[in-house]
Amino acid sequence: MLSYSRQRRRSQAISRALYALVVVCAAAISVVPLLLIDDAWFGPVTSKMDTLPLAAPNDDPQNASDWGGKFRPQAAGEEGQDAAAGQAGAPEPEASVRDVSSNEITRSPNIAAPLQRLPSAVEVPPPLPPEPVRYFLVVVEDALTISADGLTLKMAHVTGPSTFESCQEGSPVKWSCDIRARTALRKLVGARAIECMALDEETARKLEEAARAERESDVAGPVAADCTVGSTDIAGWLVSQGWAQPTEEAPDRLKVLSWIAQGQKRGLWQPIPPTTQ
Repeated sequence: MLSYSRQRRRSQAISRALYALVVVCAAAISVVPLLLIDDAWFGPVTSKMDTLPLAAPNDDPQNASDWGGKFRPQAAGEEGQDAAAGQAGAPEPEASVRDVSSNEITRSPNIAAPLQRLPSAVEVPPPLPPEPVRYFLVVVEDALTISADGLTLKMAHVTGPSTFESCQEGSPVKWSCDIRARTALRKLVGARAIECMALDEETARKLEEAARAERESDVAGPVAADCTVGSTDIAGWLVSQGWAQPTEEAPDRLKVLSWIAQGQKRGLWQPIPPTTQ
């Protein structure tokens, strides 16, 4: 058994040696033909490389041999002669020389002068109109006065019942007109919030800014304003129900509503009860 293993190892070593010998012989066979190739194959190539210039030729070759045939080095002075010949045939460019005399120099602007703003080419749009302000804490003081979030508001374009001549015929009638007008307005407003916008634009903007900032405004009342509760115009409702009268500068719609209220004997235009005469 021992002799068999030795013979096996010996045969494996001989096989490896033979394989290595075959590889070496194959490599030698592939290299030998390259060494025996005639110089006729590579001779023209090497001779051509010997004739090439060390520097690259110009973009425009002077001779066809610069690229195809043998390179002929340019003699000293030929380059200058060729350039002079080319310049002699070409027209001379016009000389552009700036005239720097004192009469031709443009004076710079006086930078010491104050700057002036030119008018803008784009028109600035006008500011947006102020928006109504919503008030939640509302207290009806009388037929024309409302206290809203600590600000006293007066209904614009209307006058109160105390100025009517029909309410001055006897003390009971005058008292009754004032109280009834205030009660009617309280029923209209109830516990709802109102929206008001001051007639004066500057005051309206101050109130709007204060409302957006959630702070109290510095506007001192009373402020004449147009107010609405829900979708109802308070001044228009008071006039239409006969509890207020439009002023001279009031809109025509309020005057029309007043004529209708007088014709229908509403509110303050009701006839005086016989018991109070």
